[in-house]
Amino acid sequence: AEWLFAPDALGKTDIDNIVAFGTQVLEEDAAICEVNQKGLRSMRHEAGVLMPEEYDLHRFHDWVRGRHAAFKTPSADSAR
Repeated sequence: AEWLFAPDALGKTDIDNIVAFGTQVLEEDAAICEVNQKGLRSMRHEAGVLMPEEYDLHRFHDWVRGRHAAFKTPSADSAR
């Protein structure tokens, strides 16, 4: 990971603690994400609705649906 600090923070003695804490959080998040991905691949998983906080993902899904709608495949009758 790359850590960015304001220039005035570089002289402080607790930067090593901040970096260690950030590294710990990243490692914990990575482990949780891996477990979550395994669960999503489970046959028992059913997709659900998005939470209100996932509005960016919802907007992306709408964009993808719109792009796919613009490229409709020809029907079997028109292919003959």
